Amino acid sequence: MIKKFLFFAQNRWLLLLFSGLSFVAYGGLVWLDRRQGTLRGAYTPQTIVWYIVAFGAYLCLLAVNERQPLTRRWLWGGAIIWRVMLLFTTPTLSDDIYRYLWDGYVATQGVSPYAYAIDAPELDYLDIPQRDQANN
Repeated sequence: MIKKFLFFAQNRWLLLLFSGLSFVAYGGLVWLDRRQGTLRGAYTPQTIVWYIVAFGAYLCLLAVNERQPLTRRWLWGGAIIWRVMLLFTTPTLSDDIYRYLWDGYVATQGVSPYAYAIDAPELDYLDIPQRDQANN
């Protein structure tokens, strides 16, 4: 009985440790984005390090989960908290969102986004900031 309790307590502390580490890593990504910018800036190595720390914490949480499965509260709580933190950052790994915003804007103005290239002069009257940030 004592061994079972110690095993559970050890897993709980590991769970808290790696959850905290993941929280710090996601917080580091938010901080880096607010302070210096993202992968598009000169701070690519720091951004990659924070992603590696977050992924390492995730792998460790998977290992802890194999010993004693996590409750759904932990899984959903962590997933929601960490994703909400990233809502306050700019996209770093893909700039597709800018193309989606541009296509949606053009479509709401009654023009097919497939009729012209994004940099076509015929669309200059619809210019918005996201147009310059879209890659193609």
